[in-house]
Amino acid sequence: MIAWSLLPGLARLDLEALAARPEPVWVHGPPGSGRSSLAAEVARRRGVAVSEGGAFSPRAVTAADGPPPDGRWLGVKLSALDEMPEAIAPLLQALAKEEGLEGGLPAALGRLPCPGNLRELRNRVLRFNLL
Repeated sequence: MIAWSLLPGLARLDLEALAARPEPVWVHGPPGSGRSSLAAEVARRRGVAVSEGGAFSPRAVTAADGPPPDGRWLGVKLSALDEMPEAIAPLLQALAKEEGLEGGLPAALGRLPCPGNLRELRNRVLRFNLL
C-alpha cells in the first residue's frame, strides 16, 4: 500500500490527529485521487463507517468530489496529479516497488495529463509490468 504521505497534498498528514479531531471529516478530491481509501482509513480509526451522501454526525467521515457543504465539516482536499506533478516520481517508485519492479521506469509512465490520477498511474505501472 502506498504511504499516505505520498498522496498529492498530504505530505504532512497526521492520520491519528485527523481521526481524533472533534469535527466530522469530509475528504474530497478528483476521481482516482485516493479519497475513498483515505476516508475509509479515517473512518476505521474513528470506529465508524464512511457515511453515504454526507450524513452529518460529529464523528462522520465522507468521501466526495467537491468541498464540504458547510462549515461544520473539516475538509481534507486531495490534489490531482496535474496540480502537484512533483508527486509523480515518488508515487511511481512506490508503485514499482509494490509490483516488484527494479530499476528505473520509463519517463513516459509519469507523463501528464494523468486524468485518472493515482488509479491511472497504478494502471500504467501494472500494464508496464505485464508487457
